[in-house]
Amino acid sequence: MFQTMKKTSVPLSLALVMSLGALSSCGQNDHKTRNAVSPVGTACKTAGKTTKVSGVAVVCAATRSTKVWYETAVSKVPRKKCTKSGAIKKQKSVVVVCGVNKKKKKLWTPTKPLPIRVIQASLEAALSLPVTSSQNPDSIPAPPEPLVSTDVTTPPNTAPPATVPSTPTATATTVFQLPASFTNFTTSEGLGNNYVYGVYAVGSTVYAATDDGLSISTNEGATFTNHTTENGLGNNSVRGVYAVGSNVYAATWGGGV
Repeated sequence: MFQTMKKTSVPLSLALVMSLGALSSCGQNDHKTRNAVSPVGTACKTAGKTTKVSGVAVVCAATRSTKVWYETAVSKVPRKKCTKSGAIKKQKSVVVVCGVNKKKKKLWTPTKPLPIRVIQASLEAALSLPVTSSQNPDSIPAPPEPLVSTDVTTPPNTAPPATVPSTPTATATTVFQLPASFTNFTTSEGLGNNYVYGVYAVGSTVYAATDDGLSISTNEGATFTNHTTENGLGNNSVRGVYAVGSNVYAATWGGGV
């Protein structure tokens, strides 16, 4: 859940955006791979492929925009069959990928969380995307022509303007003061989940990144409409949001941006 100040109108706009970037780190599986580059977060070719790269067990996951290696995790829970190689979904708190084993069977494979540096690199890459204006420059009206007087019978006033001594003014310093109370918004107002990982606001529009979708309010948080994978999100667990103009970026858990 998140809180907003009662007496302050702080518009929030949440946009999540997230694309995976490459990250290199030193592996320490054994003395042969101690200086190897970690494959986690780097590009792969065949969706669903399970193998070992630089001594790390990985599976090729297919996000909305690319295919990347996820490190597999050991789990005592029996793996269930899946149909689409490389597909990603969340089972409870674990992200699973549809992997193809050596016997050519497609099974949901548990994975480890992506390193935080991979997520940060993907957010930085998303936020550096160029933003283009939808306004046609040719449609911007030209400034009006300056008014020119045609009256030449009245000579201009050539007397120098009177000099008025300036009075020094004190510079005002704005000090922010916290209000005495906050207004809380939860699933009662339409949030997808009370676990909120990020918020952003523009005007009266509020975007909330929740564990069960991207919730959007157009009335400063009074009510929310929740958006999920049915609306195109890569995953219902949204971990961050950002907005630039009319573009909204949602960073999802294992589902890309």
